Amino acid sequence: MWRVRPQGPDAHVPLTWRRVLLAVMSYCLFFTDVPRSGVGLSSLPYPAATSTLCSYFGPYAYLVVDIARTASGTFFGKTSAGASTTTTVWSYKYDTCSIGMRTFVQTLNISHWHPCLLYEEACAGMTLEISAVFRMLDNFVDSLVETQTSRVEYFFHDSLSDYFSFGQFSNKQHRTVRSHYIDAPVDICDPQLGAARPYFCQEIWANFATMGSKKVSAVSSHIQSRMRLQRDSMDSSVQRLDMVIVDSIQDTQNWVGGFSIVSSSSYDVVTVLRVQNCSDVTKQRNCTTVRLVDYRYEGGAMSTNVVYWFRLVRLLRIAAQSYNVLRVVCLFAGCYAAAAPPVPSKTAKVIAACASFFRIPTQVVIYGSWCPVALFAIAHAIDSTALYFTIVKSFSALDGMISSSLDNVMYLITMLTCHMRNVWVLSFIAKMILYWADRYNRRGVLGVRGYILPLISLLSIVFDVRWNGARNTNLVLSGGTVGSPSEAFARQLKGLPHDVRYSGLILDMRNFIVAFVVVRIGLYFSSVTSVLARSAVPSVAVAYANPSMFSTSWKSLFVDSAEGSISPAQMQPSTDHLTRPPEHRLMNITWMTDPIECAALYLWSRPRIFCYRHKATGTLVYHPLGWDELKRVEEVPTFSAMYEFHSETMLTALPWRDRIECF
Repeated sequence: MWRVRPQGPDAHVPLTWRRVLLAVMSYCLFFTDVPRSGVGLSSLPYPAATSTLCSYFGPYAYLVVDIARTASGTFFGKTSAGASTTTTVWSYKYDTCSIGMRTFVQTLNISHWHPCLLYEEACAGMTLEISAVFRMLDNFVDSLVETQTSRVEYFFHDSLSDYFSFGQFSNKQHRTVRSHYIDAPVDICDPQLGAARPYFCQEIWANFATMGSKKVSAVSSHIQSRMRLQRDSMDSSVQRLDMVIVDSIQDTQNWVGGFSIVSSSSYDVVTVLRVQNCSDVTKQRNCTTVRLVDYRYEGGAMSTNVVYWFRLVRLLRIAAQSYNVLRVVCLFAGCYAAAAPPVPSKTAKVIAACASFFRIPTQVVIYGSWCPVALFAIAHAIDSTALYFTIVKSFSALDGMISSSLDNVMYLITMLTCHMRNVWVLSFIAKMILYWADRYNRRGVLGVRGYILPLISLLSIVFDVRWNGARNTNLVLSGGTVGSPSEAFARQLKGLPHDVRYSGLILDMRNFIVAFVVVRIGLYFSSVTSVLARSAVPSVAVAYANPSMFSTSWKSLFVDSAEGSISPAQMQPSTDHLTRPPEHRLMNITWMTDPIECAALYLWSRPRIFCYRHKATGTLVYHPLGWDELKRVEEVPTFSAMYEFHSETMLTALPWRDRIECF
């Protein structure tokens, strides 16, 4: 009676440099996942105004354009960047600061505004001549001498994912917009003005200093100072001064899709200062506009409870990452122990173990264990909403221009790296779907081809990256004035039920579907006929291993180009012995070295294994099926003629090299 073993557990399994290179890259990313992306949001990267309120954008106070007209009709312009003969279309069409202005332009049918700024036609370029802007702003001030108030609903699209949203899932926002007209340097937030005060006067951001600004404190005081400075520099006997102020406050928008709570609101105050030459200043006769200044104040505030989840999220991610490290160490130890003697030295044994280790597809190791996948998925479900908010807002910038500084680029890369945490959710979903869809199939385990999951996750990032070409802030409807500042404040404090942005897991599901379609089309044209492949796992794995261990197929997308199939039988009789796929030994090493699976074998399931002896050669084989069950296996009709029952023992009682030989 003797045992026949091959020279190694990976005999006849090909090992290519492509597989080794992909494995090394995958394990490097695998081990540095948490160190690269962090364990969670212990704090927010924004200035804190209160214990629950942060300023995620700005606040900013800046010049858009300052246009002067000479007596000869020549225009001279200046922007925040310096002298200019043009200004950007962005400021009057795409910027959220333009929403309040465009609301009144459309409501009051104010003239000289180019139709392209109102989304009625395409703009010829990305800039506007200052002469055209001068006429626009001049008519704007003329039309808003009387106070106007409006409610507006508008699109807010600035990424590809926004264009995949329809109906209830469409990203729309709501604002309360009000105009004010003054012709003297007054404090527009003076309490004595009562209901005539702008709505923003009772907001915490009415004082920019509370939101972290070092340039401007009280917005109303800054407006008053600018107006006073202009008045002191002009000839009051022949010149007059006035200003239109448009304050626009977004309703609180709730970001849903995860366990953490996130809400946000943006705000802006647009001021258009005008200087006119008049023949009679007192009666405002024969007045000609000689200067127009578009100066704006804007910012964004958010509140979230994600920091209170940090300890739990940190525990989940550290536990998952620690498990992953332990899992790979155990796998290598299993490969080392499986190296068949004799070997000339320990170095040769390590080399043999490395060869076996790299022959095991990395995708099966990374996404096989259900424990870390579940832990990572739960952690992502907790903080994904806040994470995606941070990612989206990291692309926010004045005039749509994102900073290209090294620090900002590295920050954006880190944020996008965190976005790929959704791969664990995708893996968890794949495990659940494949388990229920394939739980009764005994002809191998159905799994997703290797690298399909990270490819879909990577592609989903593209849909959430801000793209200026996708920006759309077109108005949907306007009207329904707000009766009082108190009502406006209450509306802004508590957004309407449909003021919701679907983020977190909901956004993941949407992006996964679109990304899968894109990947599937790409694979089709690459002659890959299926994203799924069956793994011909050993019978002992079918009987005693968690089937989700192989929810990621043994067949890789970039290494195994064939569709992937299984042998028609787990065991095939030959003239004197049984044969099987050479990968079976590696598969046994893979699932038996998983810490939880290994613990289950020793502590809970304690499975029994049956030993059969070849009648002619005395070779021993191990199988999870008993004698009567095995004789009924259709694929092995001659088994009883070749083998006889020898003994029964515990699987864990077998030596390691015999254990991985089990059929």
